[in-house]
Amino acid sequence: MTLLLGLGIIGSRSADQLIAAGYSIETWNRTKKDRPESTTDLAEAASRAEIILCYLRDDQAVREVFSQIRDQLNEGKTFINHATIDPETTMWLDQHCRATGAKFLDAPFTGSRDAAASGNLVYYVAGDRDLLEEHRSLLDVTSREIIYLGQPPAATVVKITTNLATASAVQALTEALEISRRYGVDPRAWHEAAKLNGCYAPVMGMKIPSLLENDFTPHFSTENMAKDTNYAIQLANSTGITADLNHLTWARLFEAEMRDASEDFSATVRQHQSTDLELEEDVEISCSRIRVRGPDAERYLNGQVT
Repeated sequence: MTLLLGLGIIGSRSADQLIAAGYSIETWNRTKKDRPESTTDLAEAASRAEIILCYLRDDQAVREVFSQIRDQLNEGKTFINHATIDPETTMWLDQHCRATGAKFLDAPFTGSRDAAASGNLVYYVAGDRDLLEEHRSLLDVTSREIIYLGQPPAATVVKITTNLATASAVQALTEALEISRRYGVDPRAWHEAAKLNGCYAPVMGMKIPSLLENDFTPHFSTENMAKDTNYAIQLANSTGITADLNHLTWARLFEAEMRDASEDFSATVRQHQSTDLELEEDVEISCSRIRVRGPDAERYLNGQVT
């Protein structure tokens, strides 16, 4: 039996693909979902599962849930992490799996709602190559391609940095469209011109139609892209890279997250539609966690130092 953890936009659709392909699976979500294969007894399901697929949201959720099932892991089990987390948590998972005798694959995905619904995700995979081949048929159900990258946390690093490139590209796109629009250029004409320009990228073709309709139905939420861009800032800091564009992109995503964390991350375009963050109606505001390290971290968070 395969246990799938996390029934968000991607996890729920991946579960649908596996069920349609005839796999015996159970699903679990931190907030109970009304699905026939869902279980509320996480530990019991983990004890029976041979493979555990993790689509949880972030490092905190992954650590909390993994800690609840660690005692159920053993040599006969494989834990495959599809969640986008920080490299530190990826290595934490790898070490704990080794300690229990379980096997581990670092396997985040690229692809959004529609790709998951059609089984066309792309998996970046790091870990034992023979273990990947052992589980390739399972991963093939929810993906169109699997890219092997070596040992953990290579796949995690590639996922975070490619998400940064995507977020930055969409930020540049929204700025270019708005500048052109204010000079009287039809955004549809701009799109046709861009298709023949070296700047054109697949993400433009994905985002421009919804931008033209002001449609921010989430394919990949602002909340999740802000989280991943924050991971990229941590990566840059740890390697001594001065990532100015990274910080600017995160700042725009943070503004969009304050407006509505559930919207698609292309909603950063709204910054051009308003000069401030005053809203006509009260809204519930959420934002990504901010991680601070160093001897003065606590004093900084308490407002005692700047």
